Amino acid sequence: MRLFLIIGVFSLPTSALAQSVTVTGCPANGIEVGCIVIKDEDGKTYNITNAKPKPKVGSKAIKLTGTVSDKVSFCNQGTILEEIKYEETSKDCDATGEK
Repeated sequence: MRLFLIIGVFSLPTSALAQSVTVTGCPANGIEVGCIVIKDEDGKTYNITNAKPKPKVGSKAIKLTGTVSDKVSFCNQGTILEEIKYEETSKDCDATGEK
């Protein structure tokens, strides 16, 4: 019986085990052209290039939720997020991702 439970857990689709994160901050250009990143309060960088529509860099801070991905990106920066949903806040940002 235990063997079946262990096999069942390891055979779950990745999306069932995916970690969701919420981040509020300023979108910034990544180190590669076309890449967008955001940092959380602890300074951890997230690659949010997959956000649709793309957040505006140098405009307003955003609050987003996304799912951590194990995919590889040409951006070479930050933890990749997918299934991103965001909304702008009232806080202003500059082009570097700071106020």
